[in-house]
Amino acid sequence: MLIKHLVGDVLLATGFLSYAGPFNQEYRSLLLTLWRKEMEEKHLPFSPELNVIGLLVDNATVSEWNLQGLPSDDLSIQNGIVVTKASRYPLLIDPQGQGKTWIQNRERDQQLQVRDSLSLGRPLLLEDVGEELDPVLDNILDKNYIKSGSTYKVKIGDKEVDVMKGFTLYITTKMANPAYSPEVSARTAVVDFTVTQRGLEDQLLGRVILLEKQVIPPVTSNKRKMQELEDSLLFRLTSTQGSLVEDQSLIEVLSVTKITAQEVPAKLTVAAETEVKINQAREEYRPVATRGSILYFLIVEMSLVNVMYQTSLRQFLGLFDSSMQNSARSQVTSKRISNIISFLTYQVLLISLYEEHKLLFTLLLALKIDLQARIISHSESCFSLGVGGASLDLNSVESKPRRWILDQTWLNLVQLSSLPAFFQILNQVNQNERAWKAWFDHPAPEDAPLPDGYEEKLDPFRKLLLIRSWCPDRTIAQLMVAGSVLDLDTVLAESNNRTPMVCLLSMGSDPTENIERLAKNKVRGAPCHPISMGQGQEVHARRLLANSMLDGGWLLLQNCHLGLDFLDELLETVTSAVPESVHKDFRVWLTTDVHPSRFPITFLQSSIKFTNEPPLDHSDVIISPSSSLSHQERRKFGPLGWNIPYEFNQADFTSSIQFVQNHLDNLDVKRGEVQYGGRVTDDLDKRLLNTFTRVWFSESTFSEAFCFFKGYSIPAKAKSIQEVLQHIEGLPLVDSPEVFGLHPNADITYQTNLANDTLSTIINIQPKDTGGGAGETREASVQRLANEMLEKLPPDYIPHEVFKHMQLCAAQTNSVLIHECQRCR
Repeated sequence: MLIKHLVGDVLLATGFLSYAGPFNQEYRSLLLTLWRKEMEEKHLPFSPELNVIGLLVDNATVSEWNLQGLPSDDLSIQNGIVVTKASRYPLLIDPQGQGKTWIQNRERDQQLQVRDSLSLGRPLLLEDVGEELDPVLDNILDKNYIKSGSTYKVKIGDKEVDVMKGFTLYITTKMANPAYSPEVSARTAVVDFTVTQRGLEDQLLGRVILLEKQVIPPVTSNKRKMQELEDSLLFRLTSTQGSLVEDQSLIEVLSVTKITAQEVPAKLTVAAETEVKINQAREEYRPVATRGSILYFLIVEMSLVNVMYQTSLRQFLGLFDSSMQNSARSQVTSKRISNIISFLTYQVLLISLYEEHKLLFTLLLALKIDLQARIISHSESCFSLGVGGASLDLNSVESKPRRWILDQTWLNLVQLSSLPAFFQILNQVNQNERAWKAWFDHPAPEDAPLPDGYEEKLDPFRKLLLIRSWCPDRTIAQLMVAGSVLDLDTVLAESNNRTPMVCLLSMGSDPTENIERLAKNKVRGAPCHPISMGQGQEVHARRLLANSMLDGGWLLLQNCHLGLDFLDELLETVTSAVPESVHKDFRVWLTTDVHPSRFPITFLQSSIKFTNEPPLDHSDVIISPSSSLSHQERRKFGPLGWNIPYEFNQADFTSSIQFVQNHLDNLDVKRGEVQYGGRVTDDLDKRLLNTFTRVWFSESTFSEAFCFFKGYSIPAKAKSIQEVLQHIEGLPLVDSPEVFGLHPNADITYQTNLANDTLSTIINIQPKDTGGGAGETREASVQRLANEMLEKLPPDYIPHEVFKHMQLCAAQTNSVLIHECQRCR
């Protein structure tokens, strides 16, 4: 830094410390750019390539911060600078808790505490504040200290308290977007510690290298040692009085500095070579960190779909580390990376989602991955999620060439033609109308070859755009997520005696029987203790919890949505107990319905969540031992075929299996009249149910000619379980409504509703801030649509001409029209 640039550089640094804290990386860079432009106009000298981080903090300090838990991305380092160097006490917007963790680690040696911090000169941390601060803090925040001899005092309430050197105040909030008053913003240094995708990627990359390579470059201590020696030497040179050669302590410092200066460069050279190797490994493993960062922000978005999906950053980092440790090892780096990504995505995160949301999760994940890799553009992503040409006017675009093309379809194609891959689509439809009509009339156009060479030119995503434009009801039909059967052994392997496991219930998905069976196989001597929660059950649950923690048994709390008040106590008891008082085999299982308002968020963020729903495809339903084929799987079509909707569940299936084992005669009567029939109250529904049981439960069922529907036969010739499983795997992946006796149109209704619900949900949960990267931002898109709508409006009317015209007409609505015109003037 040149001395002539000192004034401008200090001005930029001061402005950054004072004003940049509340903003994200994009706006901070914009602020610095605007300030530089203003300083150029005022002819203030400053360094053109000034790096605020390099000016305000040295590399050794940054390395220490990183070891204390501060992420290594530029935004986090800037936040650390504001926290440590701003003149006001920091207020951290910290929804993920990373800033609080860093402060706790940083101030651990200074005995961070709550009480008597002022008088003892210790740091004070106020956690999880709201949008308003207690007025008792005003004098502290304003630093209204009273000089009293050689010390300072501050008035807190009606008392004066000593303020000793070393006191500092940190304030944190978990609110993601708090609206602080100007007074609070002026009294504190507000710092946005919200985790960014790039910052989390760098953080995960560090964890990957630490776990995979298990090396840390010993650079920090050496850099710090050199910095301390330089500072000590400069202090001695400036403070020594008299002859320098007569100062013995200065000579000793010079001698130590010389020896250290000879040793440290060699160590730094070795460390630099190690750091180069680590950086190469970092880039090699970056896909793992990138996928992990995408997954975290995606699961955060999923909590907007269902509040029970709440996941904290600490919990996600634990899942990430677990995936690194438990995924299959491989000497080939690319294979190892693929194993980690697959394990994290499909064996850890998907088990916590309801079946109806797995498709939504997978579609969003694919979009975010392709956007991150720049395989698709922002405009293409918006088109896939939006409503196509809904904002266009049929009279203002090119007229459609054929009457069979729906108006909305033509508007969609006009909008689609603005994308590079489809700029000729309108002319091609006009010139090759027969081929496009034949493709459009196909029962499953997503499986039919596309006309005009699009079959070879388009990748799967751009085929989806074309199908969405022509056939909105088939948009989701080509997107299938392979179902999976819950493996409780996997859930158990991820758990420990401090982590509750929560099953999110749905209709027909009670895991009690499976958990009790697993307990018999895994726990010896100590049984599983199930208890249904409700009024007055807390006493019994508390007793069973204490016994299970001591003897290593399992505690199963059922229907916890009826006993929410006990959950905070349960979490506190399990997590805060001393290790010696908790048996290593102890586990806590819970089942609960969705409770959007009162279920403790902290409990959800500290537990392993899983669902036990039947998969949506037929083959996995048959393989699963916990699902009933004809009733559980057809739920996606709703109550079609029944006069009254019924909630057939796991208990119906379990009791039916028991009857099959005990009574091989009159199966149709027992299942149709007793097991499932006990819920049926309509005579015609009872008749339909008895018809199902009479056709599907008879001696002819085991004949070679029998089949439930074309392609759905029974493996009568199979001689082993493996052959039966192979036959099941050969069943169609997508089930036609005709399999369940429904009309094919039932699938059109289902596919249309599924596509609309899925895409509208994705739009609703998208962040409302400015878009980043290439493409049109949200604000620019809204402005463009508003301008297009304004252009379609007719010119403003002239009031006196309208009144004159109304007087000539004797219509009864004239008085209403005149009144409305007068209101709008």
